[in-house]
Amino acid sequence: MINRSSFPWLGPALAAFGAVALAVLEQQTPGSRTLVSWWILERALSAENALPLIGFGVAIALLGSGKATIAALLFLLGTVLGFYCHRAFVTVMAFVPNAADHLFLASPIALIAAGLLLISPTPVRGVFAVPAALIIGAMLAQTISLTDPTINGWTVSLIGVALGLWVIVTIALCIRAFYRPWFFVAARIVGSWLLAIGLLYGSAAFVVRTPLSLPDTNLMPPSSARALPDVNTNPSGPEPEQLPTEP
Repeated sequence: MINRSSFPWLGPALAAFGAVALAVLEQQTPGSRTLVSWWILERALSAENALPLIGFGVAIALLGSGKATIAALLFLLGTVLGFYCHRAFVTVMAFVPNAADHLFLASPIALIAAGLLLISPTPVRGVFAVPAALIIGAMLAQTISLTDPTINGWTVSLIGVALGLWVIVTIALCIRAFYRPWFFVAARIVGSWLLAIGLLYGSAAFVVRTPLSLPDTNLMPPSSARALPDVNTNPSGPEPEQLPTEP
């Protein structure tokens, strides 16, 4: 049984604070935006990055307070390990066909981990939260490293991790504030969606794209000098012998 949060206003307050901050960034003109603000709006909170974090927030909200705290700390540990092993991850995933076109499948892996965590049976969800938290945190670190516009700057890395933690904590606190018993069923439905999205998105990397072939001009029939044979295309008018004769 999940007890409601002792501070039910905390989750909505975090959501409102983040929404106001993002609205301020959105109101900036394109010329006044910095690389970091552009990255936050276009990359950090994109759907493929936010969905695994939302799923993980839903999952830890349905755990006890102690297990949820441990899972959040393991998520942070996963980000540290992800930054540390970034080059090794890219080297291994480079053997996957077209992986570079999909950020080396970091988002699909995180989606699959979040989906499996949500659809896992309730008695073992706390156990499965340990590897899922590490995987989701590590994949967030990979996405941050691969999309960082400042190149090897720690500012974007710290902001990315903070945004990820904000999404997770906000979702978890909001669910605990408005908890209903049917949330367990809804969580499994959301988990199946995330799992399907991750599998479809990941399988797109294995699709072989056939190059577009141009028609062979040698096989095409020769074009006629006139598109309409019965129409005179001479701009100076018809020739005298082409004029009709009087009866």
